[in-house]
Amino acid sequence: MAFRSSLALLFTTAFLGAADNPADKLTWEKLKAVKTGAEIRVVKTTGGAPVIAKLGDVTDESLIVALKNEQVAIPREQIERVDARPTGGSRVTRETRTTNGLEAPPPPKPPTPYDRPSANTGSSSSGITFGSKPDFEPVYRRPTAPKPAPPQ
Repeated sequence: MAFRSSLALLFTTAFLGAADNPADKLTWEKLKAVKTGAEIRVVKTTGGAPVIAKLGDVTDESLIVALKNEQVAIPREQIERVDARPTGGSRVTRETRTTNGLEAPPPPKPPTPYDRPSANTGSSSSGITFGSKPDFEPVYRRPTAPKPAPPQ
């Protein structure tokens, strides 16, 4: 009986330890995998408004971004969080509609010299719709420091 309970405890501990924590997946390595030129949002530890820029390069010590017409290096220690806008896909949707306007024949009547032969009528319309940009998705979050053990 004691063997079963210790075995159950072992499996429960292993299962809880293997649970995926989404914050664990937001690493600096994942940030390095984002393509150069992607639009990113950087939240700094110093507070203030987030910086929205194009990703330049990611080194072990800093993040290099392009702001309008200049490049800025942000030290890794000053970064709280980085979000990236997904790339790929098109925001433009094209639509074409065509209707075949075959009209029902008119009721029979005796032809007159002024009658025209009926023609097939139809219509076609095209349109382009511009969608909004996709939302930012988290890529990196500064790891939280482990809480110190309470004094005994």
